[in-house]
Amino acid sequence: MKPSLREAIDLLYREATTATTECYTRLLLDCIRNRDAHQAKRLQAHMEYLMYSPTTTFFHNRLLHLYVQSGWLSDARNLFDKMSKRDIFSYNVMLSGYSKVDSVEDLKELFGSMPFRDSVSYNIVIAGLGSNGCEKKALEFFVKMQRERVVPTEYTYVQFVFEHDAYMKIDVKDDNRLRHADIRKKYFKLTHFAEVFTTHTGWSRYTNCDLQRTESVGRQKSKLKASSMRSGMLKNWH
Repeated sequence: MKPSLREAIDLLYREATTATTECYTRLLLDCIRNRDAHQAKRLQAHMEYLMYSPTTTFFHNRLLHLYVQSGWLSDARNLFDKMSKRDIFSYNVMLSGYSKVDSVEDLKELFGSMPFRDSVSYNIVIAGLGSNGCEKKALEFFVKMQRERVVPTEYTYVQFVFEHDAYMKIDVKDDNRLRHADIRKKYFKLTHFAEVFTTHTGWSRYTNCDLQRTESVGRQKSKLKASSMRSGMLKNWH
């Protein structure tokens, strides 16, 4: 009979020897399939105790993603800080974690420390800021995105479509006015995209920006849409 995931990791501890890369990877993938962050953490501890370090970012990135999905943000950050090698996916996963728990300051701080960024990085930050009432700051990141010649995607503009009323009320000046006009123009082109996106996530009834909403419902749907966007962006990116 095939041993359980827990039994397999128990066996590693009893033998007290370093397993092969293939063995560690298979066990981690089993942890991911079972959404078992507890056993994944035991696996990580075993590797660290025997000073085994993966040669690529694949293992740690998958472990990082599992921790974030499980809500283990402190464990995710601890792992992130220990990683000898990080790539854009490592940073984007951590960004999505901070966005998920509405940690705006951590979100901005990590983004600022990134050696390089892509559209997913910007989209996560813009969505996280927008869903937490920081529309003006989100618009500033949108401007920064284009100044760094990172091409906005549909996900970028969908955030502005979702929060259309709030963004259109922002008083903008100088260069921001051009970016604001770009958002207005894209808004009309992406209304259909937003309807398809929100229908897929079960929130099609909120696509009409003129719909009268209470403040509490507005906050709830903003956070759900931001969460859906984070998942979609990471899934489509990697």
